[in-house]
This record gives sequence, C-alpha cells and structure tokens, in this order.
Amino acid sequence: ELHLRGDYQQAEARLRATLLLAPKLPQAHHHLAVVLEAQGRAVEAIRHLEEAVGLDPRLPGAKERLEGYRSEARARRA
Repeated sequence: ELHLRGDYQQAEARLRATLLLAPKLPQAHHHLAVVLEAQGRAVEAIRHLEEAVGLDPRLPGAKERLEGYRSEARARRA
C-alpha cells in the first residue's frame, strides 16, 4: 500500500523491519526490490530479487522482474 502511494521511504523501512524478523521471507525481498528500483537503486534491487528467487524459485513474477532489472541495468551501462 505504501509503495502504491509513492511513500517509498516508509515502505522500505517497513520491509527492512520485516526482513529483520524474517530474513528468509522471499516476498519481503521481492517487494523491497520493487521499492528500491522505484527509487533508482537498481543494484540493491537486483540483490534482493536474487535473494527472493534463491529462497523461492517459483515466486510469481520474481524471475521475470529480475531479468527485467538486469536488462535495464545493462542498457544503462551501454
């Protein structure tokens, strides 16, 4: 909800708090990646998506989003 309202800082804070309590929760890593990417922090976003996919390779949309973020990062470097 915070992310959808554009309150990325608050969304990030809550997701990081969640990960302190449940560091192996793939959904939290996935959502944090979305929030980080929205803030222009692609490297961190990719790291959290890699973690999410590593924890649950079948997490809906995570692999596709990871490939998209990687592709965008490569394009920015080119």
